[in-house]
Amino acid sequence: MMMISPDNLILDNPSHSDTFSNLAHYQDAFITSAAAENLALKGTAVQSSTYKSCGAANAIDGIRYAPGEATSCSHTGYQLNPWWRLDLLDYYYIYKVTITNRADCCPERMTGVEIRIGNSLENNGNNNPRCAVITSLVPARSTVSFSCGGMEGRYVNMYIPNIQRYLTLCEVEVYGTAKKQVIRVQVKTAENVDEAELKTLVLNKIQQKLQKRQQPGMEGSSRQDGFSEEQE
Repeated sequence: MMMISPDNLILDNPSHSDTFSNLAHYQDAFITSAAAENLALKGTAVQSSTYKSCGAANAIDGIRYAPGEATSCSHTGYQLNPWWRLDLLDYYYIYKVTITNRADCCPERMTGVEIRIGNSLENNGNNNPRCAVITSLVPARSTVSFSCGGMEGRYVNMYIPNIQRYLTLCEVEVYGTAKKQVIRVQVKTAENVDEAELKTLVLNKIQQKLQKRQQPGMEGSSRQDGFSEEQE
């Protein structure tokens, strides 16, 4: 069964109906499935400069933590606007980016990092749309994740603009899919339902329908019950 996260649930505008009750309406929604695979392990990486032997590829070697100094981390020189770029070698819908800070010292160096995702190499990829900014201190040896909502792109950049600093990344993980799989459902709700409750209703219905589809003789029945699947 596909992995479903509430973070990837996108709600469309509601369409009202009086079929069942004047106080009810139907809410169309769809959810995108995020792959469990770390796409970064398939890619290649470069960075604006390299400190000693701490090359860009160290941040996609699959090792989050290593003892001692940051020898398994990527590390730029001390420079203005340092950056690191991952080339996924194909176009993906990216749902989550996870970054691990170095374990030995200097955790503040990751503060201010912008995560940029897109298909352009203008300004070394640093002008691509922004997914998130690390605005608070990530403690040493800690890992943080950011939801990117299915942003499309081949390149994933870590960029610190307008400041002179080292950029150190011990591991960067990128999760997404080559195609955006969409499941559409329709649920009947009360007029005053909030978004959190609506997401719960939709996710429950999706899980029920997916479970039914695993049962013999249930193929195709979902489309007769306000539930359909497509790929974009």
